Amino acid sequence: MPGRWMRVRSFAVAAPKFLRSAIETPTRTAYCGVAAAVLGSGVLVRFGNLSTVGLIGVAGSLCLTMLAIRPHLAEPDRRVWAAIAVLSGLGNVLYVVSGNANFATNQAVQIVLSLLLAGLAGAAAWLPAGRRAWLFLVGAGVALVALMLSTWVWGSVGIDVFSALRGATSSLLHGHNPYVPTFSFYYEPTPLVGSRIDGHFQYGPIVPVLAAPGELLGDPRVMAGIAVVALLAALWLLARQGSQVANAHRVVALGLASPLTVGMVHMGWVDVYMMAALVGWLALRRSHRRWAVVCLAIAMLVKPTALIVLIPSFLWSRRARIEMVIAGIVATMFCVPFALGVGIGQFLYDVIGIQLGLPPRYRALTITAYLWQHLGITESGSAAIAVVIISVVAICWRGRPRDEGDLAVQAVALTIAGFLVAKWAFFNYYYISEAMLIAAIAGGGVMFAQDDLALPWAPLLRMRLVVGIGDRVKGGLGLGAES
Repeated sequence: MPGRWMRVRSFAVAAPKFLRSAIETPTRTAYCGVAAAVLGSGVLVRFGNLSTVGLIGVAGSLCLTMLAIRPHLAEPDRRVWAAIAVLSGLGNVLYVVSGNANFATNQAVQIVLSLLLAGLAGAAAWLPAGRRAWLFLVGAGVALVALMLSTWVWGSVGIDVFSALRGATSSLLHGHNPYVPTFSFYYEPTPLVGSRIDGHFQYGPIVPVLAAPGELLGDPRVMAGIAVVALLAALWLLARQGSQVANAHRVVALGLASPLTVGMVHMGWVDVYMMAALVGWLALRRSHRRWAVVCLAIAMLVKPTALIVLIPSFLWSRRARIEMVIAGIVATMFCVPFALGVGIGQFLYDVIGIQLGLPPRYRALTITAYLWQHLGITESGSAAIAVVIISVVAICWRGRPRDEGDLAVQAVALTIAGFLVAKWAFFNYYYISEAMLIAAIAGGGVMFAQDDLALPWAPLLRMRLVVGIGDRVKGGLGLGAES
């Protein structure tokens, strides 16, 4: 008893020192981990719909991400890992107050399982790599699956995206083009007035192919759960390639505790396939380049949004540019049979054009929606383009990345900033940023060759710019050769 009391007392004394150390010497892991927890909780406040608290949470995660672009690279104390895992896991409690009718049942069970998931993930992050840590990870995985099943109605969920997914997948399994059937989607131009619009399947042709095994079992969301497993495996593999070797199990703990995973699988959103493929590309591109290109092609075939995530890699890496071109060719060839079946113009409209043509949605978790609801200010969508351009310039100016973690952080900053001013961004959009935040942690120390950098080092660029301006000023003042 005295020994236990002394341990509790020593921890209480050491805790302020640990917190002070974490604040005084912030690391990319700490910034990204807290950003992921804040982002997930902010989105869950109203299940991806507009709320002031949610918007503050998303904006706060963007600020933390910007701080993570080039911070101190030393690894944090294991207590920081455990605290982040617990903080993320506790965010799952918000499902019961999010206002989404699909999570209105078994709320006491949801709370208990959320607390259990947070505790098990935190314990796994606390322990060093080994059998005990993996036992806790398995326990956290079981808690996560149980949390999903606690509100799961087999083969049914109240969202039109799921109906379209089932229809397209069923059509494919019966030998028909998944873009032929017409589906009804709910669309609300204003918070008070909604309507139904008719359209074809709005995602890439790889989606019904990936979801088909689940549809054979009666529910295509089964494959979304498999995609989560693939994402966790990719995070672990990526972490094993750099400075996070000893922390790979902790990265998996953060992935398990992520507060947005349950909602993504439960609602049938396809972005989970895209993120599993993108992180798989990052994890495989050094040892299995061909499979990495396949993963990249799959990501492109899920949603065009993948191209935004890839911008930093395209800017900085010559090798990534080649891989993207090859993956783009593969993706295009895969689309040809589907496009010819309905007409190329119709196919492009279904996958891309309809997204560009629809007006803003003013219930989205965006600054655009907030300005309209509170100030009556409307925005045409040009702000998103401007923000992306400014973000790209800022990324280049900030300096060259040191590892894959830096590239992932840049992608997160780019996506969150773009989503905040987009025509709409809901739960599934911010899941993209959430997954990339964990990938940024996993990619720490995963270096790439110096000759792979495609752009000049930004400090050198700034120096050249200053020297050039100085030479012109001198020339204008007649100080040329003499000076």
